[in-house]
Amino acid sequence: MIEITYIIIGVTALMSLLAWSNPNLMQKWIFSPYQISQKNEWYRFITSGLIHQDYLHLIFNMVSLYFLGLYAEFGFSMKFGGLYQFYFIFFYLSAIVVADIPVFFKYRKSPYYRALGASGAVSAVIFAAILLEPNISLMVFPIPFRIPGVLYAVLYVAYSAYMSKNSQDNIGHDAHLYGSLYGVAFIAVLAPETIGKVIQTVQNLFA
Repeated sequence: MIEITYIIIGVTALMSLLAWSNPNLMQKWIFSPYQISQKNEWYRFITSGLIHQDYLHLIFNMVSLYFLGLYAEFGFSMKFGGLYQFYFIFFYLSAIVVADIPVFFKYRKSPYYRALGASGAVSAVIFAAILLEPNISLMVFPIPFRIPGVLYAVLYVAYSAYMSKNSQDNIGHDAHLYGSLYGVAFIAVLAPETIGKVIQTVQNLFA
């Protein structure tokens, strides 16, 4: 059976390529709170999470999704059994939307604000994976050794918060933090026993 993570990566890469080759599609799919509020173009909540600024942006998000998505899928399969694919697809798509809701209300009166990328959903997947599999460790370029997944999550959010305040690109850095919170909340509600495992992992990390 093909993992949902691979399908998401394939669809995201395809839509990004289409958007890069057609500026009209890029402008139609990108996240624009002003256009959404003025023209009811609610589909932008989803399409903006499936396109990216450039190859580097796409690769960064999809590599993170590739490694952590498989862990998250495995955790979902252990928790939800045969229905895990439904739950995982719902989780990913809803994360795209939820991560952009605060951004929508913040910028709905700003006609020039634009954002795109799977940042919110990928952040949600990262934190879901770590809650479901708290003992995972990762190789993260350029760090020359494996680091605990919990530490990676902290670094990811810190980077996102910094870029949200200092970056001038169209990448949805704001969505990183909101997606992370959604990932934690989603798993905490459906699998509350994971919280204790994460706390224990953090305690062992700093013991």
